[in-house]
Parts: sequence; structure tokens; C-alpha cells
Amino acid sequence: MGVIKQLYKPSLALLTDLYQLTMAYGYWKLGRADDQSVFHLFFRKAPFGSGYAIAAGLEYAIEVLRDLRFDREDCEYLLSLTGNDGKPLFEKGFVDALSKFEFTCDVDAIPEGTAVFASEPLVRVTGPILQAQIIETVLLNLINFQTLVATKSARICAAAKGEAVMEFGLRRAQGIDGALAASRSAYIGGCSATSNVLAGRLFGIPVKGTHAHSWIMSFDSEPEAFEALRGGDAQQLRFSCRHVRHHSRRAERDYHRDASEQRGPPRGGHPARLGRSCVSFDGGPQAARRWWVS
Repeated sequence: MGVIKQLYKPSLALLTDLYQLTMAYGYWKLGRADDQSVFHLFFRKAPFGSGYAIAAGLEYAIEVLRDLRFDREDCEYLLSLTGNDGKPLFEKGFVDALSKFEFTCDVDAIPEGTAVFASEPLVRVTGPILQAQIIETVLLNLINFQTLVATKSARICAAAKGEAVMEFGLRRAQGIDGALAASRSAYIGGCSATSNVLAGRLFGIPVKGTHAHSWIMSFDSEPEAFEALRGGDAQQLRFSCRHVRHHSRRAERDYHRDASEQRGPPRGGHPARLGRSCVSFDGGPQAARRWWVS
């Protein structure tokens, strides 16, 4: 039995940000759920001032993807969610489709323990955009932290020059379930909502979200993406056009910044923001493009 099954027996399908599900709902509403897409997980700058990182977390990721299913409790929870207008956030037809979810994307990845470098994909997911969108958060969660720790370990072991190094970090680690504990603790500390859907289900915390850059970039133009939100679908998707404009401008700034010769780290430059992903879409003007996505 894999580590994930031993530690987390319930479904992990909701271990994602709410906006991944609302975007998936948008693709489903627009009849685009099966559009082919490619997501790359990478980092822009190695942590700790180093020139490399050590890939880790792949075993966990494969196990989660292999067993990813929305169980009855997951679907009941999603049907219970409401938008700002008090109406159901998701149509029953969409949730029914999730209840039959089967992950069919192709996944290519660099083996754990391999040295990797900035802008080099650690993981590539190719397949239907609805599926690829839903798994983005959990892949970042599993790959980011474990790669960060593996990189720090490699640097310390190199500095030890052959002397044995023992790991002794349990007491200072971010809990046995860092993401869930963080969402709960932030709520205790005063936050009004979380993007973590599984934390919302387990702890009764309100869940909120906007959308990712990949929503905008999956259309041929920004106006087309906006129109999908402003039209009849906007009432169902519960998106905020204010957030759409904000994130679209940010996406454009990030793209032009990263296309320049001076590629700096993400704003803030904190090592914990090791992982990024990029996405490209088959067909039309998007075919040859790859975009940075938070």
C-alpha cells in the first residue's frame, strides 16, 4: 500500500483550490472539457541562492493521480456550495460528471533525486484541460515542498563533505498535513475564507476563489475570455470581472517580464515559492504558446 493511502484514506480529490473547480466548471459549461492542453511544472530560480534543485515528490504525485476520484461525500459537499447570490455554485450535471471522473492525462516527469534547473519542466501533464486544471494545485503542493527539502538536504550533505547527516526536522515541520492545518489555523487567526476545498469540507470553512491565468490564456483573446464570464455563463460561474481584469494584467506583466533577458524570481523571491507551472493549448493562435501560471 502506498504512503498516501496509508496516511490519507479518504478521497483527496478536493485537495485543490476552489478556482480550479470553477474553471473546470467553466470549461464544462462551454463544451471545452476535452480540449487538449499541456501543463508544465517548473521553477524560475533555484532556492537558497543555488544554481540547481533536487526533484522530489513524484512518488506521492503519481499515487494521488492514479487513485483520483470524487466520492459521494465530495460530490455532496460540492452541491452544497453557493455563490455570492445564494444560488448553487455548481450545476448537478457538472457534479455528476465529476462523480465519473477518471484521470486519463499523460504524465512525464524527471525522476526523484535528479538535479534540475530553472525553467526546466519537472513534470509535464498532457490531456483534457478539465483534468489538467483540477490537478494543478495538488501537484504543486506535493512537488514544491518535497523538492525544496531535498534541495536543502543536498546542499547540507555536500557541505558535510562525506560526513553522515541525519534529518531531525519533525518538531519544526509544518504539521503532518501542512496545507490543511494551515487553512484551519488561518481561519482561527481571523481569515474569513480559504481556497482549500478539502479544508472547507473537513472544517466547515467558507471557500472562495477567482480564476487562474490559464483561464484567460485558454482563449484566443482576452475579450473572448471576459465575454465567457460576462455573458449568461457568468451568472453560473460566479466569477468577478474585477478579479479577471486584475489577474489578466498581472499575467501580461509576468509574461513580458519573463520574456526579457533578465529573469528574476517571482515577486518576493521566497524559497517557498519554488514551484510554478506553465500551460499551452493545442489549436488556433495558442498552439505555439506557453504561458507562466501561478
